[in-house]
Amino acid sequence: MNMVPLPLCLRRKPAHTAALPFFLLVVFISSVVVQFRAVRYRQLKIHRRSLEVKFQHPLQKTQFVTRSGFYPSIHPSKPYYVVVDDNGEYIKTLEDEDEQYPLNRLVDLREPRDNEPIFFFVVPRAKGGNIKTIMTKCYNLRRTEKRLNPESLTYIDGVLNVDTQTRKGLANARQQNLIDLGFVDVIATSYFLDGTMIFNNNHKGRAFTILQHPVMQAEKLFNSREWGMNFEEYIQSNQYIDNWVVRSLTNNKQGELTEDHLMVAKGILARKFFIGIAGYLEETIKRLEMYYKLKQSTDGCTSKYLMAEESPNTESEAFHIERGSDDWKLVTQRDQYDLMLYYYALEVFAKQGSTLFKRPYVDKTGKIVDFEEIAREKKRKEKALRHTRIFKRFISIGGDS
Repeated sequence: MNMVPLPLCLRRKPAHTAALPFFLLVVFISSVVVQFRAVRYRQLKIHRRSLEVKFQHPLQKTQFVTRSGFYPSIHPSKPYYVVVDDNGEYIKTLEDEDEQYPLNRLVDLREPRDNEPIFFFVVPRAKGGNIKTIMTKCYNLRRTEKRLNPESLTYIDGVLNVDTQTRKGLANARQQNLIDLGFVDVIATSYFLDGTMIFNNNHKGRAFTILQHPVMQAEKLFNSREWGMNFEEYIQSNQYIDNWVVRSLTNNKQGELTEDHLMVAKGILARKFFIGIAGYLEETIKRLEMYYKLKQSTDGCTSKYLMAEESPNTESEAFHIERGSDDWKLVTQRDQYDLMLYYYALEVFAKQGSTLFKRPYVDKTGKIVDFEEIAREKKRKEKALRHTRIFKRFISIGGDS
């Protein structure tokens, strides 16, 4: 019997022939991915060079460069830095594996405590002065602060007479290898990157900071001296540095800020800092004692200074700007990145309380909030309210009859 050949469209194809289109598709996709990565690499090189001048840091010749847009797999707490010469010319790149990498001079938040010196990043008008006083008077910690000219390695009222509140002073302290001498327990400064450069691989710092709501901080800065202008003019002037905290953490003092800078600032806070909140100062101090294993020199010492803090000496020290007012909106618009960082810090503050200190919920006085008791009290009030309504209805019915 003669077999009628099947049409070509119905014939079974060999297995290797059937897999050929899939193989070609894989090859095509792979070539596209390789070309895309090559283009992104060229973009990265161009982008890196364009940012070197923008993020110039002339003192340490170290610049922060944002990279989250090109390396999404890299944690934002690990930005890379570039080292430049006096003319701003590129020398080399510092990745987080490099021993000279600035952030490696600070231990990670969750690393075991090993008697590291404290690095107190002081945010202006965020209770920094009060905390420094408490450190000296209540915990007998040796810290740095210039008290008399000239600077010297001598103590004045328990404070080492060394300037760490200026870049020049920090550079001098670094040249003298201050941290290796073992003369101080606390380095307090408002210059983040410059302050980290004092530490080294043998003596790393353990960082903490206290953050203040940007609106309250702005008002306190305005009230700290005579500016010759009203509040609105001050916030819009060059005298006011917007987004101070984000700029400090990302080393961008004057340039334009982006979401990348905010991401890096959040990453650094979460990875490196024990965070305190100025509005929760008593709770912050309790956590400070637990985190750094501190003991008060006398009972009630911190309470004494906190009570003095709660009573402002002058009317100008009180907070007056109302939420939602024009002044409030003006500051929040100008400090939008610091505001977002502050709300993020509140989340981290709550999370650290739960994970590090087993203090998940506290009020402003540091008292642990019992939400079960609050729920029970709410039910008791609702029950009492129902009984009151029933009683009033009964009385009204009785009166009508």
